[in-house]
Amino acid sequence: NRSERIPFWKLPITTNKFLLTILALTALAVPLLVYVPLLQTIFKTAALPLQYWGIILGVSIISTVWYEGVKWAKRV
Repeated sequence: NRSERIPFWKLPITTNKFLLTILALTALAVPLLVYVPLLQTIFKTAALPLQYWGIILGVSIISTVWYEGVKWAKRV
């Protein structure tokens, strides 16, 4: 459950089961679409080099830290 004021690490992870299901399905689907040759052909995707996954991870971490900082600034 997302909160505008409470940091994500203080919220129970099981409060939004629908979101957890969607995240799990996405985490499963993305590698399949990117790395399975048949699915690459159908969806016209290509395998990503490891450094691109690093960029994706870095941007997601930065955006999470940024948003948590905004929430912190609203509380202060």
